[in-house]
Amino acid sequence: MQFSRKGGSVSLGFLLLSLLWALCQSERTNVGLIFESTEPDLEKIFHLAISKANEGNEELEFHGVAAAIEPGNSFETSKKLCKMLRQNLVAVFGPTTNLAARHAMSICDAKELPFLDTRWDFQAQLPTINLHPHPSSMGVALRDMVVALGWESFTIIYESGEYLATVQELLQMYGTAGPTITVRRYELDLNGNYRNVLRRVRNAEDFSFVVVGSMATLPEFFKQAQQVGLVTSDYRYIIGNLDWHTMDLEPYQHAGTNITGLRLVSPESEQVLEVAKALYESEEPFQNVSCPLTNSMALVYDGVQLLAETYRHVNFRPVALSCGDDSAWDKGYTLVNYMKSLTLNGLTGPIRFDYEGLRTDFELEVIELAVSGMQKIGEWSGGDGFQQNRPAPAHSLEPDMRSLVNKSFVVVTAISEPYGMLKETSEKLEGNDQFEGFGIELIDELSKKLGFSYTFRLQPDNKYGGIDPKTGEWNGMLREIMDNRADMGITDLTMTSERESGVDFTIPFMSLGEANIFQNFAGYAII
Repeated sequence: MQFSRKGGSVSLGFLLLSLLWALCQSERTNVGLIFESTEPDLEKIFHLAISKANEGNEELEFHGVAAAIEPGNSFETSKKLCKMLRQNLVAVFGPTTNLAARHAMSICDAKELPFLDTRWDFQAQLPTINLHPHPSSMGVALRDMVVALGWESFTIIYESGEYLATVQELLQMYGTAGPTITVRRYELDLNGNYRNVLRRVRNAEDFSFVVVGSMATLPEFFKQAQQVGLVTSDYRYIIGNLDWHTMDLEPYQHAGTNITGLRLVSPESEQVLEVAKALYESEEPFQNVSCPLTNSMALVYDGVQLLAETYRHVNFRPVALSCGDDSAWDKGYTLVNYMKSLTLNGLTGPIRFDYEGLRTDFELEVIELAVSGMQKIGEWSGGDGFQQNRPAPAHSLEPDMRSLVNKSFVVVTAISEPYGMLKETSEKLEGNDQFEGFGIELIDELSKKLGFSYTFRLQPDNKYGGIDPKTGEWNGMLREIMDNRADMGITDLTMTSERESGVDFTIPFMSLGEANIFQNFAGYAII
């Protein structure tokens, strides 16, 4: 009997704790987040935004409830969201992958629960608030940039069907008298291989491209574009994705390609810098070309602040909901409509919605990838269009150590047809005039393009060079370069690991493997 009473008291205590926990949950103003497990920073900035919203407001106590899903897993999304609905939510921030987001949106629609979306989406409707700039306005921004940059013909390269609406918006802006426009889709379900499409683009001899796609494919798109020769000084791009500046852009920084794009989140903003410092626990969160703060992260942060501002004016008590019945929150639509009537300055600039509840009026920065990094060259807004404000070029008293202008080089070569040969003539020739061949002409063309001068010198023993097995010493052309008697060499030389340990090679200029060789010295590395 005594044991029974103890057990009963324990059960009663557990029951009281459960009731207290349920009461505490019902008193909280809970905000939900469903996020992909591959994007942990979304959860971090979500909770950071919740803390910011609660600052200095004793009447408001938001509490974040987050659940991770596998990317695109709609079943897991439904399961975790339905469990989350029991916790008296006032709003849900959805996943960034389309399939999962549509399932979450459908559940919130049935429950009349505000759903805050951060995706590129043409079909936003109640009770959804899409914080992303509307794709139709993005089409206007792209058109304004094409016009301002004076493109007379260009190719639109888009990822898939969901971006076709923006492409159509762009096409409809031009009449029959407009520029020549070619349209190509690059995602053809070939396991991420875009090279066939890119080769056709290259062979079409167009040099101006508008690229519209997702961050899931754009990094690989540019990697493969570089592989097929579409990332050189001959080409220019406008990128129709507001997150493209978060890519690793260093591989393209020195290619000479003109890459221009748009961004909603400015790392120069004091508010953005403050949030980034707190998020990454660093005084210098932007240390390279790319900015790690994505569009979705900034929009989640702004969405929480918008929700908090709404609750300063209205205070609807949420209710527990269930996916197993017809229950719905009768205050959900009213809350959404009030949110859409507000204006807020956030990480993504001024947030305001039009009469249809769409974010069509917004401001963007126009940015360009330069050798020195990302550079702001202007602004775009729905009212004023593209206002170019390119900064004056920086003047430095120090010479550019990468430049080969006015430099002089000794180039060693060997007799090897058709790369290096002595001219057959009865005239007496001296200096560079006595040589001809493919390699000789290549050096001549490079000198004209890069502004350097050169003097050819013939290798006396005609040896290319390597390590002598008897003496262990280098010989031939390679020894001339290593001993600084020559700056570089050109011939049909095979690259081997042994030779690469002594000198640097350029990218082969023929598929047979021939290449320039030169001193292991940074000043000459661009040849």
